[in-house]
Amino acid sequence: MPVVGLGFGALAAIALKAKFPHSAGRLVLVDALPGTLSPGLRLWPAPSPEFTTRDEAVAWLEGRGATDAARTAELETEQAADGTWSRRHHLSSLPPDAPTALDDEALWEQLVAVPFPLLVRTENGPLDAASLDRFRARVPDGDIVTVHADPHDLADVLHPLTH
Repeated sequence: MPVVGLGFGALAAIALKAKFPHSAGRLVLVDALPGTLSPGLRLWPAPSPEFTTRDEAVAWLEGRGATDAARTAELETEQAADGTWSRRHHLSSLPPDAPTALDDEALWEQLVAVPFPLLVRTENGPLDAASLDRFRARVPDGDIVTVHADPHDLADVLHPLTH
């Protein structure tokens, strides 16, 4: 089975694959590379704010410059038993001396060491041309696939890797 990660999960997947190279299948990164997650992590205060509706979360994300805030809110918020919404991912568990841009050179070294990683990028998604160029230059045996912002397109890419 592949190791698939999106957002912070992509960075964790790189570290997992580096630590246990033979225990999992192909590494698949979705819309994230080291250094491409919200510079300075300013979008994610710790702990996560609470929202009364998902639309309120979308507005909050838009106010902080998030690209495709509706999609981000759909993927990264969850509703609590009391009906409020919060971010699934927040940084309250990071130590104070943690890197602020998550562009740790160690992550790039680990990624380079992984054979044939697959980068799946969404059309008009968060990865810019410079990020893609950096991936191509540093990971020459990696592949890049571009999909529409539709879960079925991602499933079509992942399906051959799981069967």
